[in-house]
Amino acid sequence: MESETNPNAANGDMISALLAPILHHILSFLSIEQVWHSHPGVECNGSLSMSPENTLKCLVKTLLNHYGDDFSLEKFTFIVQLSDDVKFVSSIYRCLRYAVETNVKELKLGFCCPHSNYPDSYYNLPQLVFYAKSMSLLGLDSCKLESPRGNVTLSCLRELRPRHVCADDQVIKDLISGCPLIEFISIISCRGLKHLELPNLGKLKEFKVYDEYGLEQVYIQGMNAHSVHIIGLHMLPHISVVPCKNLKKLKLCQEIVDCMKLRSIKISSFCLKSFLFIGYDTLDELKLCTPNLSIFKYHGDLISFSSTALALSEIALVFNPDNINNQWFHVSFYIHSEYLNFSLAKLVDGLLWIAHHAGTLLMMCIQNDCDYELSFK
Repeated sequence: MESETNPNAANGDMISALLAPILHHILSFLSIEQVWHSHPGVECNGSLSMSPENTLKCLVKTLLNHYGDDFSLEKFTFIVQLSDDVKFVSSIYRCLRYAVETNVKELKLGFCCPHSNYPDSYYNLPQLVFYAKSMSLLGLDSCKLESPRGNVTLSCLRELRPRHVCADDQVIKDLISGCPLIEFISIISCRGLKHLELPNLGKLKEFKVYDEYGLEQVYIQGMNAHSVHIIGLHMLPHISVVPCKNLKKLKLCQEIVDCMKLRSIKISSFCLKSFLFIGYDTLDELKLCTPNLSIFKYHGDLISFSSTALALSEIALVFNPDNINNQWFHVSFYIHSEYLNFSLAKLVDGLLWIAHHAGTLLMMCIQNDCDYELSFK
């Protein structure tokens, strides 16, 4: 069998004679100053010894010297310190234009902002990024997103990761609406976002959001979404996941007590398998209309629970000890399960840990259509 070699081997160029995967692996260890133009990925993460200006100058020279060649980028990662210098901004645009026009597959763009000099500063993302039809992954950090001038055409995008960006509701909605194949969305600390509406996304599988700016509402339409993770720094937003018919895992976390108190939460889902709630708030009631829920975990204040879960196999309750009243004298516990595959002794011990001074412990169980009670004094 004839081996696959490079034509340059005939000219004594043994390096170029190597197979492309081997050559690219070797080149991945070189610094930006040494990057050869045929390497399918370029990464500049700010860890180089050169200044941001010199790094960018070298990057522009490396890319643009081969502009127009039969060459496309698989990955382009550019993370540097933000500067308001006109030449700096212009050079970044030239690099992005090159990446988009050479059909880049993965684009990660981020800026380290020195807070003392540039508080709350963002890089204005060029419109051309919204029309990169070949891109499958887009990561943005410390960028400002303006309204698209036309319909977004990220027709191959499957993974979207905006972090510390500045964008309003309509910009995010327009951006996501132009991603028909999107499977994973992670939004972290988006300034300006109040009402997050995810349109009908048939391919969406996993969604995560971390809010620290007062997100008020989250509405998700994703028939195939199986995992939703929402963290609110101060207050959880109003959440609707009813259209997510195949939701399997829901995680809600509130990190800091806020002056606005959420009193009641009701979760309704036929397919939900796992639910985790973490929060230290004055929540009074949690209702679970989730007949197929198998895993339930709660960490917070002592509250009232009600559930229609018939298939619970794992329950973890961690209560804030500062808000537990141990002066309970009567405790009732209701179990509705086809199989009692847990230790009653451990359950009783756990309930007595919650209520040290209980005089009566009543457990009502339903198993195989038979009702019976267990009473302890």
